Amino acid sequence: MVSREDPLAGQLVDERYRLQRRVGSGGMSVVYLAEREGSGDRLAIKFLRSAFANLPDFVRRFEQEAEASARLKHPNCINVEGFGVAFGSPYLVMEYMGGRLLSEELAAGRFTVQRAVSITRQILAGLRHAHERGVVHRDLKPGNIMLVQGSDAVNGQQVKIMDFGTAQLISAEQVQQARPGTEVGTPWYMAPEQAAGQPTDPRTDLYTAGVMLFEMLTGARPYTADDPMRVLQMHLASPIPSARALKPEMGLSPELEAVIVRAMQKQPDERFASAQDFDDALADIPELKPRQPSGSFSKPPRPTPSPSPPEAAPTGAAERVTDSGRWWPGSNRRQLVLVVIALSALAVLALLFILLFLGLI
Repeated sequence: MVSREDPLAGQLVDERYRLQRRVGSGGMSVVYLAEREGSGDRLAIKFLRSAFANLPDFVRRFEQEAEASARLKHPNCINVEGFGVAFGSPYLVMEYMGGRLLSEELAAGRFTVQRAVSITRQILAGLRHAHERGVVHRDLKPGNIMLVQGSDAVNGQQVKIMDFGTAQLISAEQVQQARPGTEVGTPWYMAPEQAAGQPTDPRTDLYTAGVMLFEMLTGARPYTADDPMRVLQMHLASPIPSARALKPEMGLSPELEAVIVRAMQKQPDERFASAQDFDDALADIPELKPRQPSGSFSKPPRPTPSPSPPEAAPTGAAERVTDSGRWWPGSNRRQLVLVVIALSALAVLALLFILLFLGLI
């Protein structure tokens, strides 16, 4: 539905896109929901504010976002399909994603360990794609991460990395390093090398991904101060805080904390070498391993039955087994002895009778 309160609502851009209503705004830009003429496809059009439209540096940033985004075609990166000028301002035409910003979700505090790790791994998938195509974002922050609901999303939410306006483009032949003094980014999420105005590379984005993971798990940024310059100094020199100590009720594993600490190392050489390495480390934490239900146990294998030993005989009983396999009690033994004596006596008497009959005695 076209809004009548906005003078741009209902206007046609490049004879192809009909503006519907404003859906977002920032310090430099405003974003409109638009429909493609003829098909009705929904798109987002991002305009540079008129106050910056005549400033070459800001126009160049818009052009750079279009150039960087044109290299990227990945489910976790926002798709930019066009660039132009309308109503005196540059604009970008992007896919429209009706979702919520990660910054909004952080304000609501709705994160489990599994959800925070899932979002981080999707961010890393998008970064891996960008880095492989020579694009370093350099301004990752929760305000540049969109969470979109969808049946094809991981755990119900799909990550979209946005705003490549400060991206550093790296050629295949030579790394185009940032010049000292041209640091870009947001102080609370800025890597130490950015804070110091030093060259940046893909590991700069990995540091910020670690910072955002820390914030999702603890609900707090690792470094905070009223003065942004103080925050930059903390990124440069302050120890990496412990997420486990800050949020003990989360029960974070030492392995997960070790992943965060490595991602947030001050020196790029001490961090993960790539987004893939970071993701591999997260895939191996105990929190992602299948757990056995509480109170259940595996039954041990049933032992092979063995012959039961004979029941122990009473004290004094015979321990000899007859041919029939029965045990003879002690009283029967005495009777047997008497029978044997009687038979012997009868045998002697029979022998004497025979001898007398033969006249031998």
